[in-house]
Amino acid sequence: MLIKKKRVRSHTEDRYLALVLATTAGILNAMALGAFGFFPSHMTGNASQISSEISSSNMHSLLFLAVLITAFVLGCTTARFAVIAGLQRKIRTIFCLIILVEGLALTAASFLKRYITRLATTVKYWYCWDI
Repeated sequence: MLIKKKRVRSHTEDRYLALVLATTAGILNAMALGAFGFFPSHMTGNASQISSEISSSNMHSLLFLAVLITAFVLGCTTARFAVIAGLQRKIRTIFCLIILVEGLALTAASFLKRYITRLATTVKYWYCWDI
């Protein structure tokens, strides 16, 4: 589906592609909500949450949301430049490669979060014995 084989996709192919991409986005949102406590693809919600954090003077949450939105914009820009470069070099699988890189980055972030959580728990356990 994401490999450019012909000039025009059929209506059925477009519907199937939309279904696959929407399902992938939904799974990503569910995983991120469970792992991190926020939705990564709903930037309008994160942007409106910033106004709430400004009014409550919670700088930690404000900074987190600002970094989240900045990372989203940078990721979109990087992906777009990668698509342009891939199309110029006639890389037929450029869209697949971008989704693969996104999946690998999310997997790495999940493992990093597990490692940091486990390390923090171990350090906390060690400090409890020192008291």
